[in-house]
Amino acid sequence: MLHPEWWNLMSIVLGLAALALPPLGGALLARQGRRWHWCMALSLAACAISLYGQIAYTRYLVEIQDFSALLDTQAAVQRSAMVLLLAVLLVNGVTAAILETRPEAQQA
Repeated sequence: MLHPEWWNLMSIVLGLAALALPPLGGALLARQGRRWHWCMALSLAACAISLYGQIAYTRYLVEIQDFSALLDTQAAVQRSAMVLLLAVLLVNGVTAAILETRPEAQQA
């Protein structure tokens, strides 16, 4: 099990990976004529695991009864989770729309 301090770092890294994977990986795979849809699935999975990391860290703060940290950070955690989820969905949707209209995508 990860140390609780690592959950925030894991959440940030996976959140950034969830945003970068569709345009970079999808475009690379589409250029090679391979299935790029897996990049979308991996992006959504990374987003879900990232959000789970935040939920697990919040649970840890409740277990150690650090209510001042909860009160200080909960609003920012909620906003960042919403922004991450909407951004990942938007990036996935735009990338899918772009890659579907490419002539190479029609052949694969």
